[in-house]
Amino acid sequence: MGLEVRAPSQRLRLPATRPLAHLRETDLLPRVRELLHVADGAQSTRLLGLLSRQPYTGHDTLSALPAPVELDVDVVIRAGEAGAVVIGWMVDPTDAVAAIRARAGGARSTPLAASWLRRDRADVIEAVGERLGVSNPRCGFTAFLPGFKADGGRLHLEIELKTGEIGHKRLPTPVLTGHAAIKRVLEGIVLAPDEIEAAFDQVLGPPLIAINRARLARPRPHAMIDFGTPNPAPVCSVIIPLYGRMNFLHYQMAFFDPAEMAKHELVYVLDDPPRKRELLDLAHSVYRIFGIPFRVLTLEENLGFAPANNVGLSETRGEYICFLNSDVMPERAGWLDAMVQALRDDRRCCRNQCEDLVRSLMS
Repeated sequence: MGLEVRAPSQRLRLPATRPLAHLRETDLLPRVRELLHVADGAQSTRLLGLLSRQPYTGHDTLSALPAPVELDVDVVIRAGEAGAVVIGWMVDPTDAVAAIRARAGGARSTPLAASWLRRDRADVIEAVGERLGVSNPRCGFTAFLPGFKADGGRLHLEIELKTGEIGHKRLPTPVLTGHAAIKRVLEGIVLAPDEIEAAFDQVLGPPLIAINRARLARPRPHAMIDFGTPNPAPVCSVIIPLYGRMNFLHYQMAFFDPAEMAKHELVYVLDDPPRKRELLDLAHSVYRIFGIPFRVLTLEENLGFAPANNVGLSETRGEYICFLNSDVMPERAGWLDAMVQALRDDRRCCRNQCEDLVRSLMS
């Protein structure tokens, strides 16, 4: 046994002068560290840092690093196949951090700083600024991790110092979805006009698009309540989303002509679930006052204007569709009949417009 050194043109073999002992890793590492402690140069310092790394055991080890780095994560948000979003803050007064990555089992993300937006966190500076000697409030971040699956066990951050040491920080379990997740990603983001395009393309756009697509793809549980006896074969279905101002139902119904509405169908879509009882109580009262049949579609979650209209559309029966805002009050009777008649009188124009729209969507 011995040591063999190879070069392009020669080979040198050094025989062992005494028996070799095979050391276990637990015995070998302390001896290597002793040699590196007395060696000079940046490479020995770097290697010493690498040898000092400890595997993640489920515990935070950031405070054990030989640098005053403090970091916390407020929330982790899954963004489907696009990746994940990590929102938090970091204070690094000595510029000791080389990279921060998220890990989940064997998966490791790109460095957070590769695609993040810095945010003001005055609350953090108030809490730790004086102790760490920092005053710049721009220590918060919203980071997008492309392709990273924030699921499985042992979800944590790996904070690597420039000297090679690594600390670990547990990450909260992702729970936010849909509207709540979208709002959280955008919370606290303040951009100058010339920053918007890059911020959307690199950080905000991909996860927001993925989160919204998942939101729209989910089933939309809803219920339909009829007030009076709606026309079973309406000429036109009028879809009216309601959010915030439930009393618009009362005001609007006062402007509708009973004889005209008897030919059509009114579908109110409640996009404000906590107001369901209030709306249904009002709906009973409105029907007793005006006697105009209408339907109320109630959603189990707030979807937003466009999705609420789409759910209403799925329950309509009319030949024509009218999307109407709840704060629009017709000035005179016959307004809906007039619009329907205009479409009937110009079917060729409508057909050509539809064909143009289909071609543009297909191209």
